[in-house]
Amino acid sequence: MICAVVVGLGSWGRNLIYAVREHDAVIRFTGANTRHAEPVTGVCREHDLRWADDFDALLATLTRDAVVLATPRGVRGGAGDPRRRRENVRVR
Repeated sequence: MICAVVVGLGSWGRNLIYAVREHDAVIRFTGANTRHAEPVTGVCREHDLRWADDFDALLATLTRDAVVLATPRGVRGGAGDPRRRRENVRVR
């Protein structure tokens, strides 16, 4: 089972979470990072996601195998910047 954190819970992020849940895939989302909690508390509760508004804090507190970016390119704030990576990225 791959444990993943999703960054962004807009329509694209929610679609990813629902798709994984419906198809009993080998990936499970365990955490979510968004700018605001109010619009996503129900989704986080429904899917048992730990929410945080601080990307680095979320990564530090959760064991994860993958990070899924489901945000518009303009709001990633460096999260997708390869110079910011602290770990090697491995695709199996």
